[in-house]
Amino acid sequence: MGPVLFGMLEDKDGNVVGTDSQEYDTLGIGEQIGGPLEDLTGALNNFIKFVAVVSFVTSVFSNFSLIGFFKFGLAAAALPVKASEKG
Repeated sequence: MGPVLFGMLEDKDGNVVGTDSQEYDTLGIGEQIGGPLEDLTGALNNFIKFVAVVSFVTSVFSNFSLIGFFKFGLAAAALPVKASEKG
């Protein structure tokens, strides 16, 4: 099949294909199926970006909370142990 430009479809020989041909019907089916999928890809692209940003931000905050726990939480947990060793 040749190029499609402004609704004109050409066959292998260069003849313009009319609305009663198999090629024209196939083109219509492709547009009916491809149109909604084209809209879906834009929405999926935005959703994937949103999930990536949320996971990045969540991982950053969870890493800082783990650092804070190991720096301050373990020290606070070790205080009763040190007190019992002295006592």
